[in-house]
Amino acid sequence: MLSLPPGEGNEGEGQTDAKPIRLDQVSLVDFERLLKFLHPLELSPKFDLDEWDSILGLAKKWDMTAVRLRVVGTLDRQDISNHPEYQIYYGRKYDHDPWVYNGLTTLLIRKEGLTEKEGKTLGIKDTIRCARARELYWNSRW
Repeated sequence: MLSLPPGEGNEGEGQTDAKPIRLDQVSLVDFERLLKFLHPLELSPKFDLDEWDSILGLAKKWDMTAVRLRVVGTLDRQDISNHPEYQIYYGRKYDHDPWVYNGLTTLLIRKEGLTEKEGKTLGIKDTIRCARARELYWNSRW
């Protein structure tokens, strides 16, 4: 696509529907979600966590800083703030340290232990680390 012009009589990539621009390693669903975010057909489209994940994934892949910041701001105000396990998981996945810090702090200082659902979301490594940190924190308080 970004090489020399195709020459006379040849169709270049993306010039017609018959020769689309191929985006290898990008799913149609992820790309459609990004387009829905960038060019919404409704005033305030609603996205679930899987859709936000798709949008953030492509924003990171293509270094779309403005999109990434907008999504992070939206998730901070909505979906992710009440779920420390998601803050940790997505914070690590998308290199957003404030989510990791807030999620770990929330899990560390609350009285209830980790749930199975939280452990499944975090994975074995972070679950063990979090449990160890909780143990140290709560034992030092007594």
